[in-house]
Amino acid sequence: MIVRYANDGQAVNKEQLILDGFTINSTRDFLKNNFVDDAYGDTDADCNDVFNFVGFLVNDSNDVFAVFPKNYMVQEVKEDSGKLFNVIAKHMQKRPDMYVGNEYGKKLTTNYPFAAFFCIYEYFSKYGLYFDNIRYIKPNIGGKVNWKSTIQRSDKYLINGKLCFFPLYYNKKYCFTSFLTECMIFAIDYTLEKFGVFIGLGTTGMQFPEYDFLNGKEMIIDNLYRLRNQTFKDSMLELIDSLILFYEGLNEGGSYYFKHYGFSYIWEDMVLDYLKKYYHEVQNDKLIFDEIKHEQIPFSKKTFSPNLSNERQYFAPDFYYSDGNTQLIFDAKYYTKIHGMDYKQISYYFFLNECRDHIDANPKFSNTYSALILPAQERSSKIHFKMDPLFNQSNANLVISEEYLDIRSIIELYLKN
Repeated sequence: MIVRYANDGQAVNKEQLILDGFTINSTRDFLKNNFVDDAYGDTDADCNDVFNFVGFLVNDSNDVFAVFPKNYMVQEVKEDSGKLFNVIAKHMQKRPDMYVGNEYGKKLTTNYPFAAFFCIYEYFSKYGLYFDNIRYIKPNIGGKVNWKSTIQRSDKYLINGKLCFFPLYYNKKYCFTSFLTECMIFAIDYTLEKFGVFIGLGTTGMQFPEYDFLNGKEMIIDNLYRLRNQTFKDSMLELIDSLILFYEGLNEGGSYYFKHYGFSYIWEDMVLDYLKKYYHEVQNDKLIFDEIKHEQIPFSKKTFSPNLSNERQYFAPDFYYSDGNTQLIFDAKYYTKIHGMDYKQISYYFFLNECRDHIDANPKFSNTYSALILPAQERSSKIHFKMDPLFNQSNANLVISEEYLDIRSIIELYLKN
């Protein structure tokens, strides 16, 4: 297994990815950019092609290409790959509304049945691999005749004065132990062989089945459906359903992908979680955090409707909070760096700086703090915008800071909490 990696937004030679056997979508997996950040310069790649997702590509040889979030500094690729996979999985659990229904496939695409795999593994963790053999009664299969079932189910005929039954029903003992066990062993161990670099689970420890599950999966699926029709135990039904979904979703080529196209949403949710737990104060126009747990601060995505001609129109900063005469207006930016002025954040200040409860009242807030929050390799702050009073004396206090948070630390805290 060869593990290579890059970052979202980094220049890439996509033709080489194709030659290496990785499955890509040329129209969705890359963006055309007229610039490449200095940190990501790649003289061997088309400078206009940059990654447009985070996730993993796995080829037939089990080589892995991992694409990490912007500005994420990889230290130990296997451990960091696990963190990336886990943070996407956790976001899917916390925000299922962003991944199902009409949203399905918009932010996350994969051609591997991970959901079914985790259900199979959960069963394996609880019950292991072994099952009871099951005895069924079938017509015309040979073996020991079950006369009770034959009398109840067969048609009766008089032949030469003798009562005859047709068909005869026989007891048949199906050895489903080995079949289901091998289905589970392949599903679990094949998945961990392919994706063990970022799925931190143990294998079954059993010998790998000799049957060609990839090329013979249609027969496997047919047998699973037959077994399902003869099974009534809830836990067994759930396992069989998961195995059916796994093999129906298994790609025969062995080249797989797991791509998230909306990591900005994950960044926003992680930052919200971080602000609620660790925001402390604004000092010298910069945000101060204290990573000692305290009472959560209820930042929210509050909406405001300033347009009298159309009150249905609104805007919503990513993170808003007010307390007494102070309001905080923060926005998450999933950028490598900011180019130019952020007009949207500037407009938030103008809309909200002098807001009041009624027209004759004084402004509600004497302090309005505004900030953009970006992923980085280390914590730092800088001033993004400071109003020149020659342009606007009444809003001379307008200052917007750029707050760079260590994305590795943010992910670790998100997973821990």
